[in-house]
Amino acid sequence: MNNLEFWDGRNNYIMMESMLTLSYENQKGKSFELRSFMDVNGDSWWAATDVCEVLEIRNPRQAVTRLKENEKQAVNRNTLDPVISNDRVESGVALTFVNEPGLYRLIFSSRKKESERFKDWVFTEVLPSIRKTGRYDFAEAQMEKLTKHGNRDKQIDMSKEAAIYYLPKYGRQGITKYHSWTCKGFTGKKPEELKLEAKALKLPSVMRSSGRECIRAFWPETAACVSFQDELVVKDGYDPKDAHDAARLLEPFFEHRKKLGKLDSNEQLLFDITEHMQKPSKPDILSLPNPFPYSESKVLID
Repeated sequence: MNNLEFWDGRNNYIMMESMLTLSYENQKGKSFELRSFMDVNGDSWWAATDVCEVLEIRNPRQAVTRLKENEKQAVNRNTLDPVISNDRVESGVALTFVNEPGLYRLIFSSRKKESERFKDWVFTEVLPSIRKTGRYDFAEAQMEKLTKHGNRDKQIDMSKEAAIYYLPKYGRQGITKYHSWTCKGFTGKKPEELKLEAKALKLPSVMRSSGRECIRAFWPETAACVSFQDELVVKDGYDPKDAHDAARLLEPFFEHRKKLGKLDSNEQLLFDITEHMQKPSKPDILSLPNPFPYSESKVLID
């Protein structure tokens, strides 16, 4: 559908460029389809009933009535013409769209945990992609999201977010345990062991300030996996054990990207420091047992 005149609820028509059907999968693995479009002003509009289904809002009609008039607009689902307030349409024919402010209101009206995840998906993945390319490709978006973990700054940010996530739940002891179990699971060694090995190789103190910094120095492909695990736990709500199982499968992928020069790496610096590119040995990541018990609280409190 192209160049459709669309009433925006503010006494003027805007041009609707194209309708998109977006696929979204919630934390439980259930798939949803959401109808959306971007108008020529760069504003996105979303089918209210689709959004409410994701957010488990049982009465979409009532939820929409709480929105301001300039945050919603009905169209005829058969002709896709705008439905003005005094138009008469058959029951079930009108389909209400909400713009971004209206979408925000619907999201914040939901008390479901899924609402935060859905908000992040819309505003950090979907909309930037549509505004940049005019479309949203789930596989492409997931690949872009994944490859960002090869960036050192992203890894540091995710490490901080993991600390912020666990501090109010389990205190500093919980953060320390989470980081320790992570190092053990990805390298077979505790942070203290990694730091001693880095010191023996005379690495600068900044590169051995923590177990995670040692991993970034020695094995950038593993550091990317660690960062991805953090995201699964913090942003997607995975149990640490399941997140670890998923993240460590990606080491060959990040190893390949390292060979292509598409992964932040300290290998040249290591070569300059150690002369012969020495670094500690590390077992194959898939041969290591998963250190996380099934209960997150047991890991971080016991």
